[in-house]
Parts: sequence; structure tokens; C-alpha cells
Amino acid sequence: MRGTWRSLGAVALLTSLTLSAGSLAGPAVATAAPAPKPRHASGRTETTGGAFPDFNGDGYADVAIGAIFEDVNGKLDAGSVNVLYGSAAGMEADGLNAPDDQFWTADSPGMEGGGAHTGNHFGFCTQPGDFNGDGYDDLAIGIELKGIGDAPNAGAVQVLYGSPIGLQVDGIEGPNDQIWAQDSPGVQEDSESGDGFGRALASADFNGDGFDDLAIGVKGERIGGPGDTAYGGQGITQVLYGTANGLQADDPDDQLWWQDSPSVKDKAELGDLFGRSLGAGDFNNDGYGDLVIGSYDEKIADIPEAGAVNVLYGSATGLQADGTGGPDDQFWFQGENGMADIAEAGDVFGRAITTGDFNGDGYDDVAVSARKEDVGTVVDAGAVNVLYGSAAGLQAEGTGGPDDQLWTQDSDGVEDQCETGDWFGMTVVAADFNGDGYADLAVGSRYEDVGTIQDAGSANVIYGSATGLQADGIGGPDDQFWTEDSPGVLGKATTGDRLGQSIAAADWNGDGFADLAVGALGKKVGIYPDAGAVNVLYSTTIGLQAFAPDDQFWTQDTEGVEDQAEPNDGLGWDLTGTTS
Repeated sequence: MRGTWRSLGAVALLTSLTLSAGSLAGPAVATAAPAPKPRHASGRTETTGGAFPDFNGDGYADVAIGAIFEDVNGKLDAGSVNVLYGSAAGMEADGLNAPDDQFWTADSPGMEGGGAHTGNHFGFCTQPGDFNGDGYDDLAIGIELKGIGDAPNAGAVQVLYGSPIGLQVDGIEGPNDQIWAQDSPGVQEDSESGDGFGRALASADFNGDGFDDLAIGVKGERIGGPGDTAYGGQGITQVLYGTANGLQADDPDDQLWWQDSPSVKDKAELGDLFGRSLGAGDFNNDGYGDLVIGSYDEKIADIPEAGAVNVLYGSATGLQADGTGGPDDQFWFQGENGMADIAEAGDVFGRAITTGDFNGDGYDDVAVSARKEDVGTVVDAGAVNVLYGSAAGLQAEGTGGPDDQLWTQDSDGVEDQCETGDWFGMTVVAADFNGDGYADLAVGSRYEDVGTIQDAGSANVIYGSATGLQADGIGGPDDQFWTEDSPGVLGKATTGDRLGQSIAAADWNGDGFADLAVGALGKKVGIYPDAGAVNVLYSTTIGLQAFAPDDQFWTQDTEGVEDQAEPNDGLGWDLTGTTS
């Protein structure tokens, strides 16, 4: 099998390009490239889902790896996060060229929040951002099932701040850590049973003040209160804004969004799960981050679980939905306003989201998965829709940008083929793996069978070009298909590995090319089933490859990595910025 990995919910600043009138599939775009995207105070480039995270400011990206089933001091499935720091040699854990690996749990010394508890799932999702604008990236950690007061599974978000020594919680060379819940001072709404505050996270500078802001999905929120059984479980998304002192809820005030918010399209309905997935980017290149909110169980007409996404655009006053200072809110589903395919029962469109500039025109684009899409007669094969940005924002009909695209493993040029239950689009991530100025798209399929090996998992990589994503080598490299049996890849494909459960991309060795990490939460380590592992592929001018630099294979038994592999830890459930 041919291979090369790619991914990331954060893309390096893409080279400004001048495109001829006939260079895009669709109406011509303006020949003058848009102004560069805004940069944070740290010098990072604004991208969807956050930028390459650099927690110690040394110029090398770092990565956080969630293991939500980690037992902590006798508390089952309390959860943990390992952090590996980048260096000229790539990811390291031994402190030779970078800080030592870190191992974080709710019981870590100095950590706010009351300690580890059974079933909290600390590390369900992680999201980087420079929330206090000091040049060091910070890390938000979702704890989706944390109890708050008398409310079980209400959820919380832990925020660790970066410093010259990396992430820290005790105020040494950086701010103290924070714990956020809906009962935190100034935060709208109240913590209630089953809210799942922190189930999804995304970051961007939504008001353009130089500080990253944090969007938090609360998919289980019941609008109308816990006693309102006829009108509940619709989901909301909350936004905390960054300042010189970090995240806060008072100035600017936090925001609370749902589908019944003024001017937000569609309406809140039972079981929509609004906020279950999130992504961020600058789709109209106005210098303000925009937010994509997934409702993968959204009912379209009478079609259950078809799925949809809302898009809120940024402005000088933050996210808005009424066209004041930015474009109107948008509501997208398959077949809407020219989008490819049609809404069908159980597609779960909106299950994973990433953004990047796939055609290099200066406007971020968005890839949205429908991981249970049937392709022909192949059930739950999976698909990914791509909408391209323009001066007016996201569009699907070539109005100011390319036509939208629909990708499956049966698309022309895409390696492998659609098979029942692959879940192509389990995870998606965008980054520029070959340094050509176009973002590329990596797509995880965690239930891919490799030969006769069931649910081993895989990742496809589709490369960008002046006309957008392509898989046939016209204007960009051929598509790649990676498994643990690909030549040069460490490890070996085994049943139930579920490679592709998580996916992230960043430049971990500082050579100017984004690299790819893919989690396999079901990997057996030694005698321990489902301990979990992460594969890392490094890039060159030809894209992702496994030989020079060599790929890496990380577990909690790798030399220098804190803690140890244990049964059912599920290391690799999450990688920094994954939406799944």
C-alpha cells in the first residue's frame, strides 16, 4: 500500500498566491490575494481549531495525548493527558533537547478542581490556544463527565497555561491553572446533570483583540431546565474570551449560543446535540475567527440523524449571527444551497470538523465528515464534504470560490475502496504536509479492515492544489493511504487497533513541514489489551513518509514517557485539537 499521512486542525500560514481567472473549478476569484491572516500576540498564525501548539515557546510544536480510561489513584476511568515536547529531532520524552514529558491528571499537584473521580474522562478532548497572549500556548482539557456539586456528568474544562518551562499549574513563570464549569462566576447557565460541558472545544480569536478565545460544546444541555422533559437535550455552545489575564467570563462577557438564539438559523429540537463538535477558522479572511458548530443528530425535515452545522462569524465584538460587523449565520446540511449529496437518515453529518486553506486563496475552507454515510449499497462507509471560503464566507456553488466537494474512498484517485462500516471521516485534520502553500486533508477511518485484520484502522491523505483538494496528482501529490502495515511504519496492524480514532498535525521538528500523529486507542502494548498508542509520520517536500526522518511509535511504555501502559487506558483517544 502506498502511504503518507497528513492532518491537523491547525495549519501554518499559507503562502499568498495570485490566481488566474481560469485557475479554479468555478467562477474566477480576484487576482489580488487577500491580506495575510491575523497573527496572535505570540506570533502564531490564526487557523481553524487553533494553531500549532507551542507550550514552551521554543519554536517547536508540542502535542497532548488523552487517555480517558486511565485509572488514577484507584479512581477508574478518571482520565489523563500526556504531553510530549517537540525538538529538532521531533517529539521527545527524555529531556535531551526539549522539556521532559508531562503526565497530567486531576490529581496532579497544584491542580484546581477537587481531584480525580471515577468516570470523569479527564482528557476527553484537548484544545490549544494562547488565551493570555504571552507567546506561550495554553491547553484546555475537556472533562465531559465531571460532577459539579450535586449534578453528575455536568462537565468542566481545565486550563493549563504555558510558560518558558512548558505547561504549569502553580503560577511559576505563568498563570495558575483554571477550572471552568457552568457554575463558575460570571458564566451563563447552571451546571446540570448530563450537560457534558466540555464535550468539544475549539479556539480562535473571535473578536480580533490578539487573545485566543475558547468555544465549549455542551451537547447535553436541556434548554428550559432539567424539569422540562418535552423540550430538552438540544445542546448549546458557550464562548469564553481571552484577555491579558487569560480566559474570563465578564469583560468581554461570555456568550451562550443555541439554535433558538436571536438570528441563529434553524430551531432547537430534542436530541440535536448542538455543540457536539466544533471547528474554527477565518472563512471570509476579515481577521476575525469564525466558529462551526456541529449538530450531528439534527433532524432534517423528517429525516432523523441526518446532521447539520451552523456557522457563526466573528466581528470586533465577537461572534454574531445577525450580520452586524460580519456575515449572517449560516446553516448547512447535505443538499442545502448546492452542497453535494442529500440528507439521509443516520449520516451524522457534522461528526468531525477541520479547517484549512486547501486552494491557497487566503480564505479558510472547512471539511465536515458524515462518517456513517452510505456510499451506494455500502452501509456506513463514510464521507467528507468540503466547503470553500470566499469574501462572503463559506459557499458551495462556485460563487467567489470553488464548488464544494464530496470525498469517499470510492472517489476518483482515492486509495483503497468503500467497505461496510469503515467510518471514513471518523476524524479529519488539515495541514500543509509538503510545504507547497496548500493545506492538505487527512481522514481517519478507525474501523478500516487491513486485509483480513478487522478494525485495524487507517488514514487517507488528500493533497491540496490551486483548484482545491485533489487525489489524482494533478496540481498536487497523489492521495496516500496509511496503515500500520504500510512500509516503514512502526508497529503492526492488529485486530481492534482502531488507528484513526484521533488525528493531529503540527511541525514537531521545526523543519517547516507539518507532520501527522494518529492515535490507535485499541492497541495492545505487551500483554495489556487496549492500552493505546500513537504513530507519528514526519514530512518532507514530497509529503508524509516513514523513513527520513523515521516515523515514531509512542506508548506509555516508551522510554521516558511518564506513567506506564495498563489494560484499557485507551492512550490516543484524543490528540491535540481532534474532533471526533
